[in-house]
Amino acid sequence: MMANLWCKADYVDVTRGLRYGEDAACETFTDDRGELYRHCVREFGRCTGKVYIDEKQPDGAYKPRAVGWCFVKRVEYDDADRAQLRGKARTFLREVWVTVLSGPDTVTRTEHFAA
Repeated sequence: MMANLWCKADYVDVTRGLRYGEDAACETFTDDRGELYRHCVREFGRCTGKVYIDEKQPDGAYKPRAVGWCFVKRVEYDDADRAQLRGKARTFLREVWVTVLSGPDTVTRTEHFAA
């Protein structure tokens, strides 16, 4: 059996043009990318594209590689009831950028001793 996939998410308020949150990398419930994708569609809305990184090749060139998906959905602000009283919008267009990982981040620590 393969280990479960990990993922992290970044949240963007498209309506106001700002990034407002992120989830740290965490282990998911599955080792199947397709199952994870379908869960994300139910949770975050329709998929509008993929998340890419530029991966360095042995010849020194860079090649794009898909590492996740971007989802969009209209959601209510947390303070939607109060916002309506102030004449502001109750909802906004939210993008969620989900990056799929094979495991948790690896952090290397180096001690720099004084001379």
